[in-house]
Amino acid sequence: MRFASDFKKYINYALYSAAAELKNQVHGTYLGWVWWILDPLLYMAVYSFVVEGVFGAKIENFSVFVFIGLSAWNYFSASANSSVSVVRSYRSVLQKAYIPKFILVLIVMFINFFKMALSFAILIAAMAAMGLKLQLAALCFFPLIAVYSALIFGLCLISAHIGVYIADLSNVTVVATRVLFYFSGIFYDLKELPQKLMPVYFYVCPTGFFVRELRACLLYAQPCDFKMLAYWLTVAALVSLTGLSLMYRNENSYMKAV
Repeated sequence: MRFASDFKKYINYALYSAAAELKNQVHGTYLGWVWWILDPLLYMAVYSFVVEGVFGAKIENFSVFVFIGLSAWNYFSASANSSVSVVRSYRSVLQKAYIPKFILVLIVMFINFFKMALSFAILIAAMAAMGLKLQLAALCFFPLIAVYSALIFGLCLISAHIGVYIADLSNVTVVATRVLFYFSGIFYDLKELPQKLMPVYFYVCPTGFFVRELRACLLYAQPCDFKMLAYWLTVAALVSLTGLSLMYRNENSYMKAV
């Protein structure tokens, strides 16, 4: 399969480029990589103050509750928004050498995956300090993140393909992710949504499903919903295959469009 061959050949380039971009993002800043830690912590503090302090909502271990949601959400949102214009941003590189276009999406994802992993490492340390012990169900974290990443990969492939031809998709994606943010239960319990929506909600809102399941396994010591996870794995496979097919069939015309 061409994808497997290209993946093996260019994966080191993707990792090197992601590492270089991470260094570039903090170059010249006073706090450097500390910003990757402060960013989710500051957002967690703001949402905790607004939801608990202003609106008086009571959710046990709310700071951890929000931090899990933000860490998972930022991985999705940053990858989705960056992938739209990724081919255009690498135009000068693509003019000099051939690179499979899905590798560009992987670079974006590796950058955001690293930040998410760092956030969850901080979370686990904070939970230990708070006396919240991880249970056996926490092992569900790994299949959840694997399927979540596969789904994000597929969606980013398709958005990167469309973004080559429609530059305005960047603005549309920003608006769409903002709307999705408020439907994903990042700072509230999904039980507050109308119950009549629940039978279909987790079939159409992937971020809501993965945020709920990550909280379940890390915070509430509950195993993940493997039936729904299998559903999203199937969706991820179909979306990824579609995205790869679009990119391989059309990559020769990309340089003319950008």
